[in-house]
Amino acid sequence: MGFVRSAYLSALPFLVNKLHLNVNYYKNNSLIADSVLVNTVLKVKNDSFVKQTLEELLNVYLLAQQTNKLQGDIAEVGVYRGGSAKLIAMNKGKRSLHLFDSFEGMKEVSKNDLHKVADFADTSLETVQKYLSEFNDVYFYKGWFPQTAGPIKDKQFSLVHVDADLYQSTLDSLIFFYPRMVKGAVFISHDYNSISCPGVIKAFTEFFTDKPELVIQIAGTSQGLFVKL
Repeated sequence: MGFVRSAYLSALPFLVNKLHLNVNYYKNNSLIADSVLVNTVLKVKNDSFVKQTLEELLNVYLLAQQTNKLQGDIAEVGVYRGGSAKLIAMNKGKRSLHLFDSFEGMKEVSKNDLHKVADFADTSLETVQKYLSEFNDVYFYKGWFPQTAGPIKDKQFSLVHVDADLYQSTLDSLIFFYPRMVKGAVFISHDYNSISCPGVIKAFTEFFTDKPELVIQIAGTSQGLFVKL
């Protein structure tokens, strides 16, 4: 993920000075993201009021690109206002994108979580559908995952992005998608090491006690991911 961090660092002049980025290379030959990529991600971040950082969104954007050659659909659990979903949709190719959210904020939390009921309620299904209306093969599932997962129970997945914030929602996502991921598929989660969402890493730790995959914490972000063996 070093190239992603390079992309983030290259954006700092834009963030500080609001100037157009030059497309070039570092002296050590690591590729810097061009201004089009950075500005695209920043625009989506600002338009959708997405909570993730620029670096985290770049990771999602690039993983959608890099998994394009794999068979299988894409899923996102925790859509909020559709920012990360839009970045995925831009790079999904012919794959279908399945989006799961209550679209009404958090309905229930457990003792493992610090969030409160009704957090992230400033969204709606209709608003997100309109925001993503330019993309084909995008499917919306309103309700509490995995109760809404019936229509995709027989599908396979090349990329799963989870931004559920909560222990049970994260654990349920791992349980559901893990056996449905193709070899080489990527599962990436926001808030993996976030102090505000301690239930997320707890869910990962419990789930992977008997699994061969390594969960990788992405330095400089709150994200964690694993690649299906």
